[in-house]
Amino acid sequence: LNAIGGYADLLESGATGDLSEGQARYVERIKVGAGHLAQLIDEILAFTRVEARREQLLFREADLGRVARDAIAVVEPQAVSAGLELALDAPDGGPVVTTDPDKVRQVLVNLLSNAIKYTEEGSVTLSVGSLGPGGAELAVTDTGIGIEPEHLEKIFEPFWQAESPNTRRAGGTGLGLSVNKRLVTLLGGAIEVESEPGKGSTF
Repeated sequence: LNAIGGYADLLESGATGDLSEGQARYVERIKVGAGHLAQLIDEILAFTRVEARREQLLFREADLGRVARDAIAVVEPQAVSAGLELALDAPDGGPVVTTDPDKVRQVLVNLLSNAIKYTEEGSVTLSVGSLGPGGAELAVTDTGIGIEPEHLEKIFEPFWQAESPNTRRAGGTGLGLSVNKRLVTLLGGAIEVESEPGKGSTF
């Protein structure tokens, strides 16, 4: 997949000559397809590591404001492509907590990416706030399709996906939220969701 993406980038850059409009469109589709497959494989590997208790954590002091900004930077192109407003509500310098910042960023990127996929118009916002001594609360809020009340208890189950045109269009393995919950639990935290169909969700 890395090779497919790399050669597609070379073609797109004009390294072998200028592309016609049709050729450029097909190269872009190759890149999107390769990226989608890579994401599916990453989800499956992450789930496997967590289930096998092989996920390694590296705890250290971390500025969650900076972690949040890094996560926003990763998904910004996805939001721009979808025509959505992407916002960050975080204080300068903090909160600082002891955690594995790489795992926190992984969870945030997954939640932000999901929010963008299931939001056709409006905004996605990441908020960062203190939660008692040494703690913090991170919230991803969207103006998307929302989740039916009867599905809220199921969304963190492995491979579970609501059967809807939106789910089929967004694709995925149904593992992202399950991995998120396991990672957050390993970090000593908890993940919750509030949602209203047609108005959006907050994780």
